[in-house]
Amino acid sequence: MTEIRTRAGHRAIVLDPVAVDEAGLAAWRDLADRAAEPNPFFRPEFLLASVVERHVPAELLVVIDDDRWLACLPVQRRPANLRFPLPTLTAVTDLYSFSGTPLLDRDAVDAAADGLLQLVRAERGAAVLMIGIFETSGVVGTAMTRAAERAGTPFREHSSFARAGWWRSAEPHVPGPGFTGHDRRQMLRRAKRMSAQLGGEITIVDRTTDPAAWEAFLAMENTGWKADRGTALASTQRDAAFFRRMCAGLSRTGQFELLALQVGDQTVAMESSLIDGTSLFAYKIAFDPQYQEFSPGTILKYRLIERLEASPMTMGDSCAAPDNAHMNRLWPDQRVMRTLVLPTGSPLGALLRPLLAARAVGRRVRDVVRRRR
Repeated sequence: MTEIRTRAGHRAIVLDPVAVDEAGLAAWRDLADRAAEPNPFFRPEFLLASVVERHVPAELLVVIDDDRWLACLPVQRRPANLRFPLPTLTAVTDLYSFSGTPLLDRDAVDAAADGLLQLVRAERGAAVLMIGIFETSGVVGTAMTRAAERAGTPFREHSSFARAGWWRSAEPHVPGPGFTGHDRRQMLRRAKRMSAQLGGEITIVDRTTDPAAWEAFLAMENTGWKADRGTALASTQRDAAFFRRMCAGLSRTGQFELLALQVGDQTVAMESSLIDGTSLFAYKIAFDPQYQEFSPGTILKYRLIERLEASPMTMGDSCAAPDNAHMNRLWPDQRVMRTLVLPTGSPLGALLRPLLAARAVGRRVRDVVRRRR
């Protein structure tokens, strides 16, 4: 266990998340509730579901003032590989976790960020800290950047991308800004045909706290192309167990939502989301493939964006892949996400700058070759 005293006199420590006691879990939840920027993927209910059920080998970088947690960053240790030839501490993001934003106390963001980076500078095993899927323009990104500059080891950008999102604005958004008039009319016609065929009205039903609905979602998602590719949560027992545990934990604390698109009593599509304060993170969607001709998933997404406009939410994140053209057409805005890297206290950290310089040269050469072809 690594533990240091920060310059401000706080404890900075590396913890095993499974070994955190009840008092620690309460402090962790309290920090997540008052975080400068929300990140439901780093709440204990979500992270512990990943660690216990999916066996994600996470550690917690934590800054503590007495019993109050000021910062928490879950990380994984990854060995050097061909894609990044230095051993890293990497913020926990993967196929089921879509944000690496550290949890920082909104009332002590600078002390929290300083403490995290001082703990990173005490690291000798990994050469680099890598924080991915991170919107760096906000309060947390600014605080982390300032802390790195104060430490004399500024962050460097490794990569970036933009994904579909939604922001509260003075003028309401129209869902599907990338839709043409023909697209909208076609969607409405499909909705009417589906309603007529199934003999019922189309409604949105909240099934968040119903364990039977969690099972129905797993079964529905494990059909069609996701079943064929083996990418559904229910494709493996451990991923399904993770989803059940995550639903149970976050629904108790009000950070989970499961909505069903129903036609009469028939459920044709379902969407799960994570809620953190006034921010919504669209998580997973499923639809019944026997009604695929009506595009029930698109209808559900469209109505969910309408719900966002009518709700007290201020931000929505699609959590979609950046090249998901369908989501980019449906959602009105974008979130720019970056991956930042920073050398640790390891001697190997000195290799970060020449490595990034070499990668930049390689990208320029590749682009020139592509243009010439």
